[in-house]
This record gives sequence, C-alpha cells and structure tokens, in this order.
Amino acid sequence: MTQISTPGPSTGAGPSAGPQLQPPPPARTRRTHVSAGVAVALSKLPKASKRQKNTEIAARNAERELKHAQHFHDASLHPDDSSDNESLITVSDDEDALSPASRLHAAIGKLSPESGKAVLRALHSNKRGRDDEVPKAKPISKKARVEISVALGMALPKAFHQCIHDLYNHHVYTPLSMFTTPSLRTINSKAATMAMCKLNAAEPGEKQLRLLDMAVFEANVKKETDLDRAEWTEAAENYVEFIAIVEGTGSAAETRWHAHFAHFTNSGDPKRNFVAIHATDIAIRKDYASQPFAYDRELYRTDLGTAITEQRINEGILVLTAAGGAPPPPSAANGGGSRGGGRGGRGAGGRGG
Repeated sequence: MTQISTPGPSTGAGPSAGPQLQPPPPARTRRTHVSAGVAVALSKLPKASKRQKNTEIAARNAERELKHAQHFHDASLHPDDSSDNESLITVSDDEDALSPASRLHAAIGKLSPESGKAVLRALHSNKRGRDDEVPKAKPISKKARVEISVALGMALPKAFHQCIHDLYNHHVYTPLSMFTTPSLRTINSKAATMAMCKLNAAEPGEKQLRLLDMAVFEANVKKETDLDRAEWTEAAENYVEFIAIVEGTGSAAETRWHAHFAHFTNSGDPKRNFVAIHATDIAIRKDYASQPFAYDRELYRTDLGTAITEQRINEGILVLTAAGGAPPPPSAANGGGSRGGGRGGRGAGGRGG
C-alpha cells in the first residue's frame, strides 16, 4: 500500500514560497493470486469469464488511478483510498475458443432483463425433445349426439351426409337417385368406404377435393334413370327438404325447386306421362348444374309438352312394331325418348340467365 504525503509549506524565503506539487508515485501492482487455491480456481474459469473479470479489474484500476490523481491535486477534498491496483488474470492464447453457450451467455448479458427473458423463453420453446420421447396421442373428442323421442309409425328425420353437402357446395350435379330413403341410408352407413374422386382445384395452390364418385355410386347403388314413379316422388320430396336445410326454409332456392317438381306432379296425367316427366326433370336439372337459371312456367310447359309428344310417338311405334314384327327404333327401345340423356344445350344456348 502506498502512502502519498501532502507536502508542507516551504521554509525558503521569497514571494514564491508555498506548497510544491510532486508527481504521483507510480502505481504498484498487487497480485490477485493470493494463494495457490485461488490461482487454481482462476485457471479453471472459462476464457469468457476470465476476460469478463479482466474487464471489471481494468475498470476498478482506472477508478483508483483517478482517485490517486484527485488526492494528489487536493488531499483535503479527495482522501486516498489506500489501495493498490489489481493484477489482471492471465488468459492464454492457446485456450479453447469461446463455446457457443459462452457466446450466447455473453450476448444475453448485454441485453436488458426483459429482452434476455424473451430470448430464453424463445430458446426453451424451440428446444427439440429427446428422441426416446414418444408423443402422447391426443384423445379423440366425440361430439355428443342428442337423442330424439319417437313414436309408433313416426318417420325419422332425414339425415343428409356431409358428402352430399360437399357435392352441392361445389356445384357438382347430384342424381336424384341419391335422395331416395334407401340411398340416404346407404350413404350414411357406408360413406367412409364408398369410392371417391378428385375435383380439380379452382384456384392455384388449393388442394384437390375428394368428392363422392357419382358414376360408381349409380353403378353400385341406384341409377337415376332406373327410378320408378314412387321412388322419383320420394326422392323429389327429400331433395326439396335438403335444399331447405342448406339454403334455409322459405329461401329462393327452396321455392324454385318446389315449383320445379310441383309443375311435373300437377301436370295433366303424371302417372300416364311419367316417362316424359322423368326425362324432362333429368334434362332440366343437368342444364341447371351447368348454368343456373330461373324457373319459368312457360318454358317448363313447352319442354314437357315436347317430351310427352315424343313419348306418344315412341309408344305408337312400339305398338306398330309389335304388330308387324319390325325392330323398334333406338329411342323407342330405350323407353325414355331422346331426352333421357340430357340435352346439354340449355345452359350454353341462352336459357341459363
């Protein structure tokens, strides 16, 4: 420890006599390694920790130098702290470079407390789990299904599977044979195993949709052209009920399709003219799937009248053929007239407004 003495007044004569300033003595270096144990402990510190401590020691030594200078300038205002400089810790050049953890620790130490906590939270959230950890399976959540009360002779409400909704929502033509009660029951019980087809994405980047394959359905369950009058009537009622569920009771869509089927069932002789009614219904619904158009009673009357005329002609040809033995024409042999396969020109020919 170095004592700095304040020089007394000079005994010399003359007007310039007074305190004589002396340069401060050189700072003495005090060893930090006061014992072998401390030296060993310091040598085991990481390189980053040694450098950090040296930075702190250098700052304290600079503070001591300042106090020495202030004390030498005016001892009455700045008393000496009576301490010597600390020696720096030796950092060897051949020590290992900073590890990633040490660099991260040093970087976080320079941040504010809140920023440091945010970085640590982010690191812990992105930590990968051990390879031997088996992810726990999420429990399957089942939606509660409410039971309803039924009475003898009461018909259960119709249930329309989601795959039917998907077809409707993507404007895919749905044959009326899907809406008979047996078909609805088949779809509800076997939809998970029924054949599906891919629908091309409407926009780039969208995933392809998987919808019920109509061709396979008609081949395996029921063809629309094979419906008899009772099945057609039941399917028509179920179809209108489905539209009311999707679009809303009293909606324009429900009103439009109710008028569609009512026009056929209220025509002159629906039983006698069912072949024409069936063919016209299929043709109109296929045209509508291509291009929606409003219900027009006069157009329906004209189309149905044309189909009835064709039905009568084909029936007459069949009678003459049976009596004369000549083969019937193809349209008569099919029993549904030339309109059964859809005309394909309503949507593109100007009616679909």
